[in-house]
Amino acid sequence: MEPPCFGGIGDSGYTTLYVYENDSWLQYPFWTQDLPAIAVCKRDDATLMMAMGAGTYSDGLYNFDRNSHAWTINEWFIFPNFVLHCNLNDAYFIGEQAGLFRSGNAIDWTWITDIGSGACNSFAASGTHMIVNRDSFVYHSADGGQTWSQADMSNLRGFRYTSAGTLYGIMDVGSDSDGLWRSDDYGATWMSVLYTTGLASIGPDFNGVLPLGWREPETPGHYLALLDQQFQLEWLNHADLNSPVKDMQIFPLVNTPSFYVLNTEGCYFLTGFMPVDVNDETASAPLATGIRLYPNPFMSEVKLELDKGSGAMVTEICNLKGQIVKTLTLREGITTWDGKDESGRNTAPGIYLCRYHDNQHHDQYRKLVKLD
Repeated sequence: MEPPCFGGIGDSGYTTLYVYENDSWLQYPFWTQDLPAIAVCKRDDATLMMAMGAGTYSDGLYNFDRNSHAWTINEWFIFPNFVLHCNLNDAYFIGEQAGLFRSGNAIDWTWITDIGSGACNSFAASGTHMIVNRDSFVYHSADGGQTWSQADMSNLRGFRYTSAGTLYGIMDVGSDSDGLWRSDDYGATWMSVLYTTGLASIGPDFNGVLPLGWREPETPGHYLALLDQQFQLEWLNHADLNSPVKDMQIFPLVNTPSFYVLNTEGCYFLTGFMPVDVNDETASAPLATGIRLYPNPFMSEVKLELDKGSGAMVTEICNLKGQIVKTLTLREGITTWDGKDESGRNTAPGIYLCRYHDNQHHDQYRKLVKLD
C-alpha cells in the first residue's frame, strides 16, 4: 500500500516532501530553496519522484530514496506540471513547457510528437483512454497514449474520469464559458455542466457525487462543494476549508468514503460527507470473516483468499449504492480481481464493497479501496 504524499513548503521554509508514514506526516526537505514542488509519483517501493521547478536551471524530476532519504536528479524538465504512472500500460507521463513525455521505466523519457510542442499541464487516464492539454488545445487517446486526436474543445484542464466513464474538465480563462465541462465520449466532444469562475480542482468520484474546489470563493467563504448527479451544489462549510483549494484525492487510510483536500492552509481529510439519500452500505455493514483481501488499498488487482474449509461461494463486488460491478466465484485458495467490471472496463478509483453470503445466509462485507 502506498501512503499519501505531496510536496509543499515545510516549516523550515524549504521545499519539502510530505509522506504519511507510521500514522503521522513526516517532512523530508529538498536541498534547494525556492524550487516549488509540483507533483509526486511513486516509482517503486523504494523511490518517489517529485517534479519541481519554476523556470530555473534546477527544474526537473527528482528521485527521493525512502530508505536513505537522499535526493538525486532523474531528468531535467523546465516548468514541470505533473508526473504520474498509468497502471494499464505501466507507463509514466510528465508534462512540461515543451509538451508531453513518456517513459516505460521512469528513467528514459521520450517526447510525444503527436500533440506538438507547448505547455502541457493536465493529464488523466481511465483504462486505455487518456486526455491531455497542450497550450489551449485538448487531445485524447483511445489506445493508451500511442496515438492522439484533437478534441473539439479548447482551454480545458484539471481532468477527472468517473466510475461510469464520464470525463470532466475545468475551464478557467476569464471567459463567459468558465466552469465545469463534461464529455461522454472520452474527450472527443464536450458540453457545459456548470458556469462558474475560479474553479480549481475536481475531486474523486463517489458514485456520481463529485467534490469541487475553488481558488476563489464562489460565494463568500465557500471554497468546497459536492456536485450531485442532478448537477446541484451542496456546500461543505468548515473553518479549515475556507481557503483556496489546490488539489483533492482519495484518502485511503480511513475505512469509509473519504478524500483529502490540499488548500493554502494545509492538508485535511473529509469523511461522512455523502448525501443522506445515497445508500452507503459501508456505514452499517457487518465485517466479513473467513476471507482476506490484499493488498487493500490496491491499484491494478486485489487477491481474495478464503479460509480453509469455507467451500466455494459467490462474491459480488459492489459500489457504494449496492450496484454490482463484478461477480466472482471464490473457491478455497486465492482468487484475483483485476479491477474490471462485467464488461471488461477498468473501474474508477474509489470505495467498493466485497459482499458474500455466510453459512447462515447473512450478507457479509469487506471494504475495498482502489487507488489511481
